[in-house]
Amino acid sequence: MYLFLPFFTAVFTPFALTQTEKLKWRLILICLPAVIVFAASLFNPQMSLPGNFKALLINLSFVAFTVGVALFFRAVSGKRAVFAQFASTAFILFFSFSVFWANPLIEAYRNSPVRDTLIYIAVNFNPMVTAYAHGYGADMLRQKLMYDISLIGPYYPYHVAGLFTIILSYLIPGAFLTELAFLKYKLASRNEV
Repeated sequence: MYLFLPFFTAVFTPFALTQTEKLKWRLILICLPAVIVFAASLFNPQMSLPGNFKALLINLSFVAFTVGVALFFRAVSGKRAVFAQFASTAFILFFSFSVFWANPLIEAYRNSPVRDTLIYIAVNFNPMVTAYAHGYGADMLRQKLMYDISLIGPYYPYHVAGLFTIILSYLIPGAFLTELAFLKYKLASRNEV
């Protein structure tokens, strides 16, 4: 179930922050996907309760990151809410598909130390891979479906970072982008006066 949360988040969060004005609806649209997925995962016999909470923490920190991304694109796009929504969604999906778009880069840097950095970023900034690893205690990239699609699982060594590292890797950039957005709004309001 947690594998679908980044897709829901990529649509609901930018929409909530760019298309709705009421705070209540924004909060509902931002939190709704995480609450639904968490509730559905409680009935999954393959995931333990501690694993469920770990996956929830990763996904909530990813939601915080998406809020920062959406606010940032909203701030820099001015009144063009559709552009902000599209740019935010594209940026968030970029992270969600990192293990796929990294394939040609990994092959291009096959004999370079850059390859290991690319693999680390593609694996540890992907909310699906990290939530799966910490939630199920399993390696998503070495599952049959992914084994044929991604080069990382079958051909290159990697490890999923610790839970705290992953959470901070979403929260810190999310907070930074949120702060940039608020600074932009503050400067714009000063210029209007």
